[in-house]
Amino acid sequence: MVRDYVTGLYLPAARASRELTGGTAGADAGSASAGSAGAISAGAGFAGARQLAAWQERVTSAWPAIRIDHVEAAEGEQRPGALLAVRATVALGELSPQDVTVQVVYGRAGDDDEITHPACAELALEGLPGSNPVARYAGQVELGGPGPFGYTVRVLPRHPLLATPAELGLLAVPDAPAGMTNGDLR
Repeated sequence: MVRDYVTGLYLPAARASRELTGGTAGADAGSASAGSAGAISAGAGFAGARQLAAWQERVTSAWPAIRIDHVEAAEGEQRPGALLAVRATVALGELSPQDVTVQVVYGRAGDDDEITHPACAELALEGLPGSNPVARYAGQVELGGPGPFGYTVRVLPRHPLLATPAELGLLAVPDAPAGMTNGDLR
């Protein structure tokens, strides 16, 4: 658990901090994964911070236009261990596919139709948006043990200098169909 905190939270935050202040990327152990973040801050101090601030302002102002238009799962044999193909159509507004990550959140559904112990998998971009800013994403998730299973799709901002996609507090999820409340028709 401590390893998860260090590698999943502290280390990415330290790398992002170093990049924001113009420090040298990769001075710590495991620096090979610093990758693309190192190219962003090449130059005088705080260039990474200025670039991130401009990106953050642009994404925050454009975020209200992000909308998940459609989510579907392929029909087929649904047994433990089978793969479930998930597709989503996402309206990006003024943003590009490079500004966001689209994930499927899935897991066992509890008695109240909430996903318990959720897992996430990133969906891949199927093709670049055409004249309209709508992108299609697809991926697969493995069905767990027997019993109720639930999934949904979410959109989060993505930037190499963010420690986590949740850092900005921005999230887009599908709208519930009219008359639906927590999975029950009303």
